[in-house]
Amino acid sequence: MIQLSRSCIIVFIMVSSASLISLMYCTYNGYLTHFDYTALRAFYQLKSVILNHFFLTITWLGSLWILLPLSIAMLIFLPYRFKNFKIVFAVGFLSTIVVTHTLKNSVERPRPSFFDTLIDMPLDFSFPSAHTAQITAFTFLVWVLFFRESSLKSILFSSILLLIAMTVASSRIYLQVHFLTDVLAGFLVAILCCFTALLTIKSN
Repeated sequence: MIQLSRSCIIVFIMVSSASLISLMYCTYNGYLTHFDYTALRAFYQLKSVILNHFFLTITWLGSLWILLPLSIAMLIFLPYRFKNFKIVFAVGFLSTIVVTHTLKNSVERPRPSFFDTLIDMPLDFSFPSAHTAQITAFTFLVWVLFFRESSLKSILFSSILLLIAMTVASSRIYLQVHFLTDVLAGFLVAILCCFTALLTIKSN
């Protein structure tokens, strides 16, 4: 498991917290509405049959229907020597889910309605994106487990994980079910929760 200093973890927590609070404030007050509209329009103009099928498929990687069984399997089958990672993973991933849905019901932001969607509009609120938060938390925590410094395989593996997370996040905008700021908030929630989980291990 990758080793990060306590001070480095605290810096990430502070930066992600401040960024998330700022984003919530700007979103709640409508300061980024034009920014969100521009992003949705740009993705809408990219529509094609191939991209439709691609993003309709890839977006499932951010669903709990996929990630929860994978997470449970990982916690069960990883050897006992990874017990610290199991704690970090469980705390980081579960807190990401809880915080995301708590914010959804607190902010109560309606879903986008500028352009036609490719799927039925989800019934819950828009901010932040749960798919983005969940896939970000999952891929980040897997990265924490497997990353080894100065290893070509680790760098390649990290790039693949990053690409997966970014593609799932992009799919939510392409499908017109989330604003760009929802996706950014989902990313920040995941980073905040995962680094907080790492800090709990450092504290103990």
